[in-house]
Amino acid sequence: MKNVHFVHIPFTQNLIQVLVEHSTDNTLYVFPTQAGKRATIREFQNHRAFQNIQFLTMEELKELLCRTNKPILKEEKRTLAFFAVLTASDKQFFRTGNYFQSVELARSFFELWKEWNEELIPDNFDQQILRRAGAELLNWQLQTYERLKSIKGHYRHYIEKRGFTDQIFLFDSRFFNFDILASFQSVYFINQFYYTALERNIIRHLADEGVKTVLYYQLAAEWVNPETLAIRPFTVRDLGEGRTEQIDIIKCTNEFTMLCGLLEQVHRQKVRSIINFSPSHNPHARFLSPAFFNLGASDSFTTTSLFQFMQTLQALLESLVYEPSRRIILAPIQSILQAMLNGHFSTYLIKGDANSLQSTLDFIYDLIAQEYKFVDLDGTFLDAHRNRAVKSVQLVLNFIKSFLQIDSISSLIAKIDVDEGIIVKALLTEEEKNSSNLLEVFYRALADLSALEKIAIIDDWKSLFADARLAPMVQMPAGLLRLFLNYLKSRSIHHSTVPVDSPRVEFTDLQDTRNLSYAKIAVMNVVEKEMPSARQTPFLFTERQRHLLGLKTYDDIKLREKYYFMRLVLTSPYVSLITQKNILANIDVSSFVEEIELYFARDKMKVAQIDSENYVAFHLALLDSKHDYKVAEDKPLQNEFYVIPLQPERDFPQKSLNLSYYTLTNLLGNAFTFYLKKVIGVDEKAKEVSADYSPRLIGNLVHDCLNRLWRDILEQQIMPPYKIDFAKIQEDLVARTLSKTLRTDRFYYTSPHDFTHTYFMQVVAPRIQKGICQFFHYLDRIGLSNISLDIFPEKEERMRSEDYLPYIQLNDIDLTINIGGRADLRIETADKSHFYIFDYKTGNYDKDQLIFYELFYYLIQQLAREDQISSCFYQVLDARGKELREFNHRKSKQDVLSGFSRAVQNQVVEFCRDGFAIAEKKYMLDDMEDISRKDLYLKTYLPLKNRWR
Repeated sequence: MKNVHFVHIPFTQNLIQVLVEHSTDNTLYVFPTQAGKRATIREFQNHRAFQNIQFLTMEELKELLCRTNKPILKEEKRTLAFFAVLTASDKQFFRTGNYFQSVELARSFFELWKEWNEELIPDNFDQQILRRAGAELLNWQLQTYERLKSIKGHYRHYIEKRGFTDQIFLFDSRFFNFDILASFQSVYFINQFYYTALERNIIRHLADEGVKTVLYYQLAAEWVNPETLAIRPFTVRDLGEGRTEQIDIIKCTNEFTMLCGLLEQVHRQKVRSIINFSPSHNPHARFLSPAFFNLGASDSFTTTSLFQFMQTLQALLESLVYEPSRRIILAPIQSILQAMLNGHFSTYLIKGDANSLQSTLDFIYDLIAQEYKFVDLDGTFLDAHRNRAVKSVQLVLNFIKSFLQIDSISSLIAKIDVDEGIIVKALLTEEEKNSSNLLEVFYRALADLSALEKIAIIDDWKSLFADARLAPMVQMPAGLLRLFLNYLKSRSIHHSTVPVDSPRVEFTDLQDTRNLSYAKIAVMNVVEKEMPSARQTPFLFTERQRHLLGLKTYDDIKLREKYYFMRLVLTSPYVSLITQKNILANIDVSSFVEEIELYFARDKMKVAQIDSENYVAFHLALLDSKHDYKVAEDKPLQNEFYVIPLQPERDFPQKSLNLSYYTLTNLLGNAFTFYLKKVIGVDEKAKEVSADYSPRLIGNLVHDCLNRLWRDILEQQIMPPYKIDFAKIQEDLVARTLSKTLRTDRFYYTSPHDFTHTYFMQVVAPRIQKGICQFFHYLDRIGLSNISLDIFPEKEERMRSEDYLPYIQLNDIDLTINIGGRADLRIETADKSHFYIFDYKTGNYDKDQLIFYELFYYLIQQLAREDQISSCFYQVLDARGKELREFNHRKSKQDVLSGFSRAVQNQVVEFCRDGFAIAEKKYMLDDMEDISRKDLYLKTYLPLKNRWR
């Protein structure tokens, strides 16, 4: 470049010290980063007094040169204005139905035109450049680019009409005001690796105007093109000598071992600067002491109790469903449960009453167990439930309802610090109130949000938040609240911390190390896709097209990162590079590290490996063991660990145990979890609401429908015994009963109310209707029509203790095992010559359930002989019956019954003798696996037990 001076500083020198030593007054210093600028200012202040010296970053210089008397739109304001100018055709083309769907498109839009400005590419660029190279734009690229140009024009007209402008219309050297730099005799550009075409134009203009323009490079001259300022590719060997005295390369196997390696370097080598490690984003940083590590006095606003509360409220609003048939708003029970499990939200609403919270959660868990999915926002559903926890749930619903009236930013702000809204101080923790600037940050963001409405950048707020996923009355309040939360996401809060006397280990990133020097540094996570960063798919144009147009490509970015990294290594006397190789996680050592291993002097390099065996040493250090802490031997836990011993006085004070079929199945399958659930009552609560029609829900629906149908049929008879012609049960009677069942509140609040409802009504419901009709034909086929019968449909009330019958008496421990159950249907001939048991099924079945019912209803009390009883599963969806006798062709019914009785008795005797043990069959271990420690059982105990055998 004409009249431009180049100064090349070797890696053996400190760049900032060189600037101080050769400084002159009336000079402007331009840096690529804020960190480099601040470090230089501190060094200048420490060494000399200076006059008329200014320090700027390159971005600050370009903003300074812009000439405008209009406010510049930035951040959310420009994104809102961008969405406001999109036509219906634009939204359809880019598939953006609302503002939030357009945010990513807006980011790409502004980055594109900023890059166009930086590289001085006209909007109507010459596409022949691409065609001649065989990289012409495809139709979709042309269409997209033309539409983006059109949007740019609409955007400019829209904001200028409202008195604003944007940087994409300002960054043009033709309009820069260079008079503002007239007082400077020299302008120094400090070690910027890549200069855009716009930045090169600024440099040329200054040089042509007679200003002494100097470009400082910490890179040898042969690697810099003096005309284009482009940097040629290089290896670390090409860069020459530096200040490096020692490089430690620590190769690890996972994230944790990398932290072990880091702490070892900090301890042994006294490293005080760590690159590429963010404590706030790494869970292992909890091991680090704030007395030795500067973990930062700031946190993202998203970590605060206030943000989490508002985020929970927004999730509740967005989850609401408008149901058109009854014209009511439904609140998903899953969302209410998640809200109550959020400590900030539940504590605020129920005023920290732990008992009320627990009873509320128990109530919600009970609703989930009954397959309920929704409650209505008006509380009609809750009115039918007499439960003290209903009040807490109603508080949540009322709170949600109070926010549905929000229709503007001002009405959202009006909900802050009022009794029926969000009282900010009541939500904050003591630390947040007394030791942070959270309130200041929050109210400043609130004022910024309020300004959006006052500057009238948006004419129709409602159009921004149209979202087909959300109920119409929810779109505005949920959209405004989400907009505010997006404002808060980018904010940070600062904590007041106790001053620390000694210097602490500092954290920074590679970008901010440019031009700085360190005596000792450690670089974490030097792996592929981190250093260098992963290849990203560019917006709109391919890598080749970008290269032909003069835009930065991935190769340019990779070369720039390589320079930053290698410069850091070469200017630091001691360097520790901590990397990882993990084949299972597809993580490999960085190519930068491999290049150093290949080319760097062997006498200055040390390579170490950290494997999992270092865990013990690391934990000993954490425990401050003084080397006298004995680590427990790694031996398998014995059988006693997986067994709960029986204590009759404690476990069965009533000297009896009542078993239904399902609890008995649990006992036979896994006595350990049976004890937890049945004996001491710690059954795990279901925390996930089924999003579909679960098999259990369909089964309940079928049972309800059949019970209603039997009631209607029997009410038409005078009194038992009944004579019914089952072949003449009309299909329209079944259809009416099913329709009536589907209109009940129970079905309404258990239905998903989405597309699966349509599928259920059009596919599943007709199968249920057909299956029920065929059931009555089945009764006719087995000879039950027109004979005298006693018919006993299932009773809906829960079983009482007196409804159980003694089954097994254990005299040794004075314990009676009782059984009880509810068959779906029993039919007895009036002369008591035959007895029928039916169980309706819509899913899987187990023959032992029929055996259980035969024992309970007839055999224990000897009310019938085995050959007088017929028991049957009726599969409603398949319209097919299967009798017990069909399950065992080679065994007599007596043998089947006897075998079942022996199995139950043996299991009971076994747990009385040996305690409640975990099942040995793997498929039975999934129940409560965390409590029963399935992982240890399978990995350590069972293999050894099998070996002992």
